[in-house]
Amino acid sequence: PFVLLSDGGIRNGYTVKILNKRHEPRRIALVVSGLPSAKVAIVGLEAADPPSVLVATDALQELRVYVTVPPNEAKALSEASTTFALIARDLDAKSDVTRKTSFQRPVSNQAGTR
Repeated sequence: PFVLLSDGGIRNGYTVKILNKRHEPRRIALVVSGLPSAKVAIVGLEAADPPSVLVATDALQELRVYVTVPPNEAKALSEASTTFALIARDLDAKSDVTRKTSFQRPVSNQAGTR
């Protein structure tokens, strides 16, 4: 569920499904709460802060999303799994939908055994 990056950061991948039941397309941005300095990227879209996608009328949009924590923050994560919120923000209606999930990190071998 995680990738340890060459710079010491950690990246987790998620599948996010957004259902638009409205009668017009909606622009949805993805943001993170509970992971300091974390960056969100949607696969296949240009980098933006926050990244957003246009979801067509009466459509289900499935996205591959990466959440990356930089090296200095990755070292500060004390647990192997940290709960955080992934927020889908409707930029037109100014409303949010929040789902809690987990960010995984490698567990260091504290005893020094191999």
